[in-house]
Amino acid sequence: LSELSLAPTLGGRTVRDALTKSRVLSPDQKDTALDMLALVHANFMRLKESDSPADPQVSGWAHIRDEPGWGLAVAERAGLSQAQTFGAIIGSTFTDAGKGPTNFLTHNVDGAHAFLQQAPKLFDLNSAEGTKTAEGIYRAILEHQISPPKFMSTMVNLFGGGAITGKLPKRL
Repeated sequence: LSELSLAPTLGGRTVRDALTKSRVLSPDQKDTALDMLALVHANFMRLKESDSPADPQVSGWAHIRDEPGWGLAVAERAGLSQAQTFGAIIGSTFTDAGKGPTNFLTHNVDGAHAFLQQAPKLFDLNSAEGTKTAEGIYRAILEHQISPPKFMSTMVNLFGGGAITGKLPKRL
């Protein structure tokens, strides 16, 4: 993933530098984060139709490859623990991992399902702590959505839904 050497994060580091030189993450966590990014990259490239930056999968990958670097920078600035920082990086890797040409409004759900496929490799799901961590990351991915809310409401309306108002419809 040589592209990670091009993607900037907060503080001017690249995503690769941010992950490999992190003082918070363990060597295994660094390797795992890079492995998960490689997995997501492979999925994006499998769905692309061309190498053009205008191809939604190419531009989508360009967006998501930056997310873990930004997540790491924010986690470090906030003083999160090693486990919290790793969770933030894995969560940010999978928030858009399932995005494709047909699921703009629900890509976060597909990303959460992609995370579930990898969770047993990342966490000990037989332990309460591992399960709690995986559930928190899963929930964060599910809650990920494009913002601000007014933008998302407009998108839902444009794609055939009604505007999101926070009120129940008159007829259920």
